Amino acid sequence: MGLLAIGFALLATFLCSHVAHASPYNDQLTAYNLNVNQNTSDPTEYFTTRKNTTYTRSPDNWRAQPVYTILLDKWANGNPSNDDFFGTMYEADVRETQLRFGGDLKGLVARLDYLQGMGIKVIYISGTPFLNMIWQADSYSPLDFSVLDPHWGTWDDWVTTIDEIHARGMYFMADLTVGTMSNLVGFKGFLNTSAPFTLSEYDGEWLKPGYIPWNFTEYKDFQISNIRNDSCILPQFWNDDGTIVNVTTRGCHESDFDQYGDIEAFGVFPDWQRQLSKFASVQDRLREWKPSVLPKLTTFSCMVITALDIDAIRIDKSLQVTVDALAQWSLATRACARKLGKQNFYIAGEVTGGDTFGALYLGRGRTPGMRPSDISVAATLQPSMSQYFLRDPGLNVLDGCAFHYSIYRSLTSFLGMDGNLQVAYDVSTDFITAWNEMFVDNDFLNAETGAVDPRHMFGTSNFDVFRWPSLSNGTERSVLGTFVTSMVMPGLVMYYYGEEQNFYTYDNTANNYLYGRQAMPANQAWKRHGCYQLGSTQYFNMPSEELSSAAKMIGTLSTTLIPPLLPDDSSRSSTFYATPTLRF
Repeated sequence: MGLLAIGFALLATFLCSHVAHASPYNDQLTAYNLNVNQNTSDPTEYFTTRKNTTYTRSPDNWRAQPVYTILLDKWANGNPSNDDFFGTMYEADVRETQLRFGGDLKGLVARLDYLQGMGIKVIYISGTPFLNMIWQADSYSPLDFSVLDPHWGTWDDWVTTIDEIHARGMYFMADLTVGTMSNLVGFKGFLNTSAPFTLSEYDGEWLKPGYIPWNFTEYKDFQISNIRNDSCILPQFWNDDGTIVNVTTRGCHESDFDQYGDIEAFGVFPDWQRQLSKFASVQDRLREWKPSVLPKLTTFSCMVITALDIDAIRIDKSLQVTVDALAQWSLATRACARKLGKQNFYIAGEVTGGDTFGALYLGRGRTPGMRPSDISVAATLQPSMSQYFLRDPGLNVLDGCAFHYSIYRSLTSFLGMDGNLQVAYDVSTDFITAWNEMFVDNDFLNAETGAVDPRHMFGTSNFDVFRWPSLSNGTERSVLGTFVTSMVMPGLVMYYYGEEQNFYTYDNTANNYLYGRQAMPANQAWKRHGCYQLGSTQYFNMPSEELSSAAKMIGTLSTTLIPPLLPDDSSRSSTFYATPTLRF
C-alpha cells in the first residue's frame, strides 16, 4: 500500500506539472494564453499584446469581400505532431469521423493559394480558437476564453497565419460564443439527465469530467453560486413576434451561470427560455446580463482582436444571448477595434429564427411597430430618427446575419425540397419580396458611418445543414442557389468549403440534424463511413440518390487518393486534393 501511495503521488506530481492552470497568467502556457498580465486573477484586468502593432484596416465595403467558411480541423494537416497533443487515444483517428482529423493553422497557410486563386477575400474559420475538450473538433464548447487550443497551433502560429492572410489582401473572421461555454456545470439531482426548465433555478455543481486538458475541471474566470438574491431583476425578454415577454419571478442565483435547466437544441420553445437554459444539455449558459459577467466578456473579445489582428467576428447562437447585453458587448468590441484603426469592424451573428425576432438584434433593433412605411422611407433613414430604432445610437448589435437562414429556407423550397421549411414571423419566400421586406424590417445603417449599408451574408450551405451535391441533380441545384445568393441578394456572398468539389457525404448520427463535414484531403474515415442511410425527419422524400451510391463511388478511389499534406512536402500540388468528384 505504501508503494502504491507513492506511485499515485508521483503520478499526481507528473500530471500537475503537465496540466497547469491557465487564464490567470501561467508561465507554462505562454505559447497559448493570450493574457500576459502576471499580477492579477481578475479577468477584467487581463490584457494582451503583440510585436507588430500596425493593425490591418477594415475594408470600406464588406459586400465586395467573398467569404469562404473553413472547418480548421478538416482543412489540411500541416503539423501532425499536434494531432494527439495530450497523448491520448481520444483526440485524432484517421478511421473515424467523430474525432479530430488533424487540420491546423500550418495546413491553412500551406493552402492559401487555393483560396486566393478562387478570389476569396474573407476566411471565416468556424469554431472558436479557444481550448476545447480533447476530442471536440468543432471547437464550439470553449473551456476558457483566453487560452488557445493547441491542436490548431500556438499563439505565434495564429499571428503568422493571419499576417499571411492580410499580406495577400484578404481578411479574417473569427467565431466566438459569447453566451455559452463547455459542459462543466451540472444541476443537483439531474447530473445524468436533463433538468426541466424552471424559473426557480437549480443548485449547480462542478461535474469534474475526465480527460480534461490542462486540468480545466472548473472555469477559471466564472464561478457557480447557489446563493439566492431576491433583489435580482431579470433582463428584458422578447417573443418571436417582436413583443415584450412579461416574465415574473422573485430574484435569481448569484451565479455567473444561468441555472434554469436544459432545453434541447431542436423543437419549438420560447426564445427567452433558450436564453436562460443550458444549450442541448452540453453547453453551459453564461449569465451575460449579470453586471459583473459582461465586462469579462468584453475584455476577452478585445484581447482576441488585439492579440490576433482579426477583422470580423461571427457570434454563434447570437439570438440566445439577451439583446441588451449583446448590444453593450458589441459597443465595447467595436470601440476596441476602433482604437486599433479598424474603423469598419464587422460583427455578424447566427440568426436561425424568423426575420421579426432577428430584427431586434440587427443594428439598433426594430419592432414591427417601428418599421418605416415603405422601402423609399427606409432608404433615406438617418441615425437621428429615433422613432425607427429600439436602442440609442451606438447600441448596434449585429451588422448582418452570418448565413441568412430565411433566404436559405426559401432556397430549399425553390430548389425542390419538400418538408417543414418555414418558421413563424419570417419574410416571404419570393426572393425579391423578401429583400423588400427585410430592407424595411431590418436596421441596415452602418454603426460607424450612419449610411445605409446592407451586410447580410448569403450562402447555400454551411456546417449545420445538408450538402446539396448529395441530392439528385445536386450540383445543378447548388449552382442555381449560388447564383441567387451571389447575384440576386445584395450582401456578402458566403461559400462553404467542399461545395466547389461536390462533397456529398454526411457525418451526422441523427436524422433530425444533417450536416457534412468531410475532410478536404484524401482520407480513410469518410471512405469507410461514406454511406448515409438515416434519412431526414425534416425533408419529405429527400432525393438523396448520390448518398445511396456513395459506397460505390468512394470504393473506386483507393488507387487515386493523394496523400495528406506533410510539413516537409516540397512538391505541393496546386490542384489541392483528390475527392470523390474533383472539379477545377
